Amino acid sequence: MLSVQLVLALATLAQGTARPFPAILWPKAGGEAPSERQREFGATCVSRGDPSAALREAGVDVLVFNAPGRNELHLEPGTEGPKRRRRRWLETQDPAALVRQPCLASDETRERLGARLAESLKSHAGACTLGVSLGDEIGLTPGGIPEDVCLCASCEAQWAARGGERQKLAALDTDRTLRAVFDGDTRALGPWLERRTFHQEQLQETLARLAEQARAEHVPVGVLGLVGQTAFGGVSIEALLPRLDFLECYRVGNARELAFSLRKPQQRVYLTVFATDEPARTAWAAWEHRLRGGDGVFVWSEEELERRPATRARLVDTLARIRALDTKVFTPRPAGIAVLHSPRSVAAGWIRDALPDGGTWPNRFASWQEEHGSVETARRRWLDLAEACGAMPGALALETLAPEQAARFPLLVASELLVVDEADVVRLEACVAAGARLCVEGTFAWIDSAGRKWSDEERAALLARLKAISPPDSAREWTRGASATAPLREFLRERRVELAPFQMRGASAQARWIVTWDTRDLTSVCAALPELPAEGAAWPAGLELVPRDGCEIEWLEPRGASGWDVKLAPGEPAVFVLRASVSDRR
Repeated sequence: MLSVQLVLALATLAQGTARPFPAILWPKAGGEAPSERQREFGATCVSRGDPSAALREAGVDVLVFNAPGRNELHLEPGTEGPKRRRRRWLETQDPAALVRQPCLASDETRERLGARLAESLKSHAGACTLGVSLGDEIGLTPGGIPEDVCLCASCEAQWAARGGERQKLAALDTDRTLRAVFDGDTRALGPWLERRTFHQEQLQETLARLAEQARAEHVPVGVLGLVGQTAFGGVSIEALLPRLDFLECYRVGNARELAFSLRKPQQRVYLTVFATDEPARTAWAAWEHRLRGGDGVFVWSEEELERRPATRARLVDTLARIRALDTKVFTPRPAGIAVLHSPRSVAAGWIRDALPDGGTWPNRFASWQEEHGSVETARRRWLDLAEACGAMPGALALETLAPEQAARFPLLVASELLVVDEADVVRLEACVAAGARLCVEGTFAWIDSAGRKWSDEERAALLARLKAISPPDSAREWTRGASATAPLREFLRERRVELAPFQMRGASAQARWIVTWDTRDLTSVCAALPELPAEGAAWPAGLELVPRDGCEIEWLEPRGASGWDVKLAPGEPAVFVLRASVSDRR
């Protein structure tokens, strides 16, 4: 027989999932709850110590933000920046100069986080219908900045117990690694990469304990502000996702592509939408997330919306129209082509890019690397290229690659896949045997995870084992904004990558669009959203579709449209249903 506590918890979960596409409003500091805006949007977030009972009584769904506290998991840069800390380390070689405050993996830190989470779960029992967030922008270092932490006694002991490299953590610093690789000794990269893995696993273990604690109380659990794993910080989405009920990813790198490609149907993916002075841009952000398969948004913020009534009205209308799109018939998801993701390659790419930096390497922040890094820009280029051809690209993690993914992603792209082990090759071979094709571009198998260089002969043998193919020249030469995609589209089609079931003509064919679709039987629900133009640039005025023989069209957005051409307001998408005619169905 179910306990009363379990029945109430299950009822709470059912209530929390009742409202489609929740818009979780960030409230004003010190404001009374429930406010008019919180009632209007129907969902809000509260901090650990904020009251929530009145919100639930008013029918407002609640998400508890930073339920275990913030400071341990999200470090602020503080007064002692990375340059000063590194200078202190170089002058003294004192491990205390590179100790994370607090150490994320210490028993004391984990007990403190667990105790705070227990307090949050108790104080918000029955109210946190949308769940609890374990943290926001979590990572080992503040903002993922390049720092060689943590060198505390606890971490050194855990490192020694790991049974891997016998050198102490303090000896595996980035300065020494850069000098060694600069001199041609890539084997120094092995223990340096293992150290990156070690600290990520510490972070994952901390989050796993907290997630298990929340789930034991039957409360949905998630993490906000994810950008994926970087060379020194971030969170591995592929490792954490199985433990979560929801997550929020930024539009950075391949974070959302990983989330959309790897999640289970019941896992929710959120995005933060900012209230701007241009209502169309705010509306566009909400539409873009929904059309990619997103499940809800955070809205920043109540205070910003009150200063911008036109933006608030536009967003409220946009959310109502988004919710009218039934997720039972329109659930787009990445498919066809997946760009392979490897945190070890990201870290090795950082080292390779930083070789000319000399003593300025601490300035190579994750944000800079995202814009200029060789691995990061190659990854983004392939995602952009696939979208320009009318595909819905995704991302798959090399370390968790499985043969069953080949049916959904028949084309795998290895672009700047620098670190490759024999185990990785075996997984890739299994996907190829299951029907996938591997397209290789850029550097492939520079080193293995121990830092040993692959010879040219070994690399050629690996590529032969994997039956690797090369992209067409037009793919190598493609840059964002290029319009000559015909050869690329043919390349994708030949590799069984499904492209959008519609084409554009006229002026609309010259613009960049985000296209998604959901095909079931002989019916496709399709969406086309103009890419966000630069500030001051004109929005595309409309969409012209090429009529398909024997095909009928029904417009869902804009409402009331007819024919094969439609006018679009700034920030608005075209959403339509394509059906085979009655005669064709026979």
